[in-house]
Amino acid sequence: MSSPNRFLAWCRHKRAALLGCAIVLGTLIGALGYAVSLVPAGFRETSTGFAAKVAASAVFVSGRSLDSVYEQELGANGLLERAFRLFLSIEVNHEEKTVTASLPGVERTAVFRQGYGCTLAIGRTVDELRAESVGAAEARPAVLPWQTMEDGKLDREALETAIGAAFENEAIKTRAVVVVQDGRLVGERYAAGFHAEMPLPGWSMTKSVTHALIGIRVRQGRMKLDGPLGLKAWQAADHSRAAITLDQMLRMTSGLKWKEESPDHVSDLTHMLFRERSMAAFAAQAPVAVAPGKKWVYSSGTTNLLCEALRESFDEDREYWEFPRRELFDPVGMTSAVFELDASGTFVGSSYCFATPRDWARFGQLYLDDGVVKGRRILPEGWAAGASDPTKGSKHRYGRHFWLPRDQTLPAGTFYCRGFEGQLIAIVPAKRAVIVRLGSTRDRKAFDPDGFIASILKALE
Repeated sequence: MSSPNRFLAWCRHKRAALLGCAIVLGTLIGALGYAVSLVPAGFRETSTGFAAKVAASAVFVSGRSLDSVYEQELGANGLLERAFRLFLSIEVNHEEKTVTASLPGVERTAVFRQGYGCTLAIGRTVDELRAESVGAAEARPAVLPWQTMEDGKLDREALETAIGAAFENEAIKTRAVVVVQDGRLVGERYAAGFHAEMPLPGWSMTKSVTHALIGIRVRQGRMKLDGPLGLKAWQAADHSRAAITLDQMLRMTSGLKWKEESPDHVSDLTHMLFRERSMAAFAAQAPVAVAPGKKWVYSSGTTNLLCEALRESFDEDREYWEFPRRELFDPVGMTSAVFELDASGTFVGSSYCFATPRDWARFGQLYLDDGVVKGRRILPEGWAAGASDPTKGSKHRYGRHFWLPRDQTLPAGTFYCRGFEGQLIAIVPAKRAVIVRLGSTRDRKAFDPDGFIASILKALE
């Protein structure tokens, strides 16, 4: 056989082999896609809801790229997650300011509204949400500068080493660290792609923001710590719910049944955040498991019920929507803060507040200073100290919507705002310090918050 003929025969052989591989691969992908379509719709709704909401807020609130979201929040760990990633489609419409995520048979869209971040269009269309007037003010950058501490006031090298250690392990994906002492910025660092003026999610640190808003309403005489929550949905004949107090809600001892976490990611929390139009309405239906005040159960549903009660304390929704900015964020100087709403118009106080790392430090400073800013009382006297009062049944880990450290060697009185993926604000009265760490840590065992705080405090000595 001549050389040209041998070459043509070789090409036909290789083409047949490649075609065969393509057929096998296509069959496998098709089979996998069919298998994904058989996964319960609820799981697919949760997955697409998470992807759409997280991507939308990252792109339109934080100003990040979609590639960054894929690499961090949507990084696949397990086999099922990898399969979902293969078939997950995310489309960003910059003109309409929407993000749509889809899997076989399921689609979710989140829409951005200026000043109020992103909301999943559940039970409402995108046009309905966009047309709804929520009195949105222009989101402003964090322009208020921190005072800085002069050189010689601390061990600068030791502090930089302690901060740098949070970035050395790339697996934990630390995004930002800010350290404040005596009301002055003494140290900060940012990962590549992140910067001082980028609002970042607090996740469950938002619960502590809700604690502040409730405190302001208590100071204004519109809510009572020891009084019944007064939720309208509980005013019927169901006296077991009607008797639940505001204090019991803040301490997570309402007695309502709730599953915050689950190994298969199907929980009351994920159902509420990514499948419900009204998160408070969903949480309000939780059955009474034990008498109020008898058992501590961490519950994001509890916080969203508090946000609904907060809403009901106003005569008009517009007053409610403007309340966080007018009474908390602006007076404290958190000019970057964005508090997001669900599709019913209630703040998602369990999870959805964004702010720059420096502005999260301002929130911590508010609690360090007993709720006073420049001589103006924002929180009721003693409200900040009461946040760290241990709740019975929490194993000395939880106060009122704030966490307490496990490490008993940390200075007495230390308390935390904490959130999903390692978000942290440590408030350390004994050292007059506020320490912020933000990141995207998928494996919670990879980041030791107490150890991190201890290393920073040692440098501050």
